[in-house]
Amino acid sequence: MTERALALAAAIAALVAAVTSLFNGWQIARLTGRVDALEATMQTVLTLLAGGTS
Repeated sequence: MTERALALAAAIAALVAAVTSLFNGWQIARLTGRVDALEATMQTVLTLLAGGTS
């Protein structure tokens, strides 16, 4: 019974780790998209301030 409980606990821990990893990957991708959008906006504003065209 103890070995079965340990195996179940290990399986649950692996599942939690997998879900957490997927969630973290999604958050990182979302943050990367925001940073890219901010960088593009900043480049446009700096170009306009420098007198160029965007």
